[in-house]
Amino acid sequence: DLEMKAKVKDYLSKNTYPLLKDTKTIEEAKGIINNNLNQINNDIKTLFKENNYNKDFTIDFGTNYFPDKIHKSVIYPEGYYDSLVINIGSSSGDNWWCVLFPPLCLLEADDSEETKDIEYTFYIKEMLDKIF
Repeated sequence: DLEMKAKVKDYLSKNTYPLLKDTKTIEEAKGIINNNLNQINNDIKTLFKENNYNKDFTIDFGTNYFPDKIHKSVIYPEGYYDSLVINIGSSSGDNWWCVLFPPLCLLEADDSEETKDIEYTFYIKEMLDKIF
């Protein structure tokens, strides 16, 4: 199961970043993902078939709850986020997730020099810091 989860993560990182890298708004990002859900579904089916992996999966695109996460020294608070979730089998065990807009952890899928030295920030945290 861990190997297949890693393959799905790699697929999402490599194939979702190019779709979202130039988005300017959350609405634009959501529209792009929505327009590509069938392709993502078909690609994951193919990935499972190529690896003789016989578990079911579902795709949940919408608002989903996530626990706290630390990424690149930034704490993302628990809460509900607009997200794309791939549930494999019983969906138990460790899960990987990242913010789709801005596509912070998806930048790691890009090998260009442009993205290697990016400083990560979290917009909501910055706004809260300004208020308090």
